[in-house]
Amino acid sequence: MLGQARLAMREDGGKVRRCAEAFAHIDDAVDRTGSRDAQAAPIPGLPHLRTTRFLAALGARFLEPGKQDDNARAFDFWIGWLAYAATKARR
Repeated sequence: MLGQARLAMREDGGKVRRCAEAFAHIDDAVDRTGSRDAQAAPIPGLPHLRTTRFLAALGARFLEPGKQDDNARAFDFWIGWLAYAATKARR
């Protein structure tokens, strides 16, 4: 299920690639100013998401073998929180 949250870098007119590059430019600018939100850590391979200690601990429940499909709705909410953490961190 986590793979569904990844930005696919396939050739689709370059929209996804441009989006990922925009996230990289924003993150570089934030790093240069030294104003990164220390509570919201980047997730390798998922430039549109950020995690916190709480969300990482909560997410571990979804990544256990055999548990991934049990609670798809809760997983979707969790991904939404990760996206919100990224949005908040980039402000």
